[in-house]
Amino acid sequence: MTKIVNDERIFNEDIGDSSYPMPIDTEEVYRLKLMHYAIKSAWKGNFSVPVKEALERGNAKILDIGCGSGVWIREMAALYPSSTFIGIDISPTFQSDTNPTPSNASFQLCDIHNGLTFNDNTFDYVHQSFLNGGISKTQWEPHIDQIVRILKPGGYIELQEGDVGVDNENENKDMHLIWEALRGFLVDINSFKVIIPQVKKFLESRKQLTNIEFNSQFIDMAVSAGKPGECVS
Repeated sequence: MTKIVNDERIFNEDIGDSSYPMPIDTEEVYRLKLMHYAIKSAWKGNFSVPVKEALERGNAKILDIGCGSGVWIREMAALYPSSTFIGIDISPTFQSDTNPTPSNASFQLCDIHNGLTFNDNTFDYVHQSFLNGGISKTQWEPHIDQIVRILKPGGYIELQEGDVGVDNENENKDMHLIWEALRGFLVDINSFKVIIPQVKKFLESRKQLTNIEFNSQFIDMAVSAGKPGECVS
């Protein structure tokens, strides 16, 4: 079910335990795309795990959890036409993007809190980016178990999650308030400073997973930083 606020923004209603707070309209598609490009720029590409050879060889199967606008899936599918890409999200935001979808890509509505509806050992690579706002601290461990279950032996998992805060003292007072409000929301649902180390422990405790690496990047989302700052405007 959807609802329209002030005849303008379109939101989802009644979508389970996630309390998904974001719109599902074309403006949200634009914001998600900007976020995607900010992350891509910071990490110098769409992925960091060593899967390029497998993607180019073909017959690889890739899942993007919380695909949002679908921009990551569409870009990857266009670059690697011999592999298969599936994007899932609780919100149909990907339907609002008018860009064409490559034939080797598809999208599905999925509430991950009810489990991932794929068979064991299905995917060569599972990608997930910025789902902090959709997974509570009690849901992370069973969610990771689901990812491990659907990952093929020898496959790769890449999780991109983060904290938010104000580091730029030149930002105006209103932007400080916006950032702190956003961070407060995320802390309320995820205990932010606690959950990221916990996710690390969850991954390390799964005997099926090896060669676990953790890296960090600072992404300047301030308005003064240019385009990335528009992600929250």
